[in-house]
Amino acid sequence: MSLLADKTPELWQNFMRTKKEMDAPPYPLYSIQVFPPAYFRSFQPQIEFEKWAAIPCSSDVHVPLSMDKFDLPSGLYAKFIYTGKLAEAFKALEYIFNEWIPPSMYEVDYRPHLSVMDERYQPESAESVEAFWIPIRER
Repeated sequence: MSLLADKTPELWQNFMRTKKEMDAPPYPLYSIQVFPPAYFRSFQPQIEFEKWAAIPCSSDVHVPLSMDKFDLPSGLYAKFIYTGKLAEAFKALEYIFNEWIPPSMYEVDYRPHLSVMDERYQPESAESVEAFWIPIRER
């Protein structure tokens, strides 16, 4: 998908419907984005990326045939806690990418980005809580 052709609602509706077939706790939920290597160098909202809806699970958990496993590569992440409505989360992400990362000793690494949600996640609420995990590496 891309930011212009956002299919996030359909992804999560399908995922949550199929997740019921698994013996898994309700939380945490992971939104995983896999961006192409130059995505953040010349940002354009029509550039496509992979997006996954996921839950943590051990290797012995039954995974329905309509789902795939995603192995998260190891590495350093910067974790940011965002509180607020989902529609305004872009402000926090702009801060991270435009103000926090540039002067830091880190740069964005080419690994999956995560949003981690627990029972406090309520997208329309100003009290909603979500954690953004940005892959980083030392410059």
